[in-house]
Amino acid sequence: MNDREDLRKKLAANLSDYKKELEEENDKRKKNEKNNNDNEETLAKNLKLMTDWAEKTDKENQKLIRLNDKLKIEFKSQDSDHDLLMKQIVSQKQQESKLFVQHQKLKEQVDDL
Repeated sequence: MNDREDLRKKLAANLSDYKKELEEENDKRKKNEKNNNDNEETLAKNLKLMTDWAEKTDKENQKLIRLNDKLKIEFKSQDSDHDLLMKQIVSQKQQESKLFVQHQKLKEQVDDL
């Protein structure tokens, strides 16, 4: 009977060790689940922040694109105005030159009289 008792004690000790290991594994699993849940929450918050930031940046970018388009149109208009004014200046200088020559001729005619 002694062998039986020894075997029963060994089995009881092994069972106790297996239960302890199982409990430790369950504790580990629960701890990992909690860490995973915490990580998931952190990632979800970061995703939300980055999504909000991306949306805000996209809106700002669209606003700047519209402003850039408006400024391009304004620049083209001012460039056209500049070209027109330069043509007018050249034309007036030519006319002024002609009038000056005409004035000189008339002055010479008056002086000759």
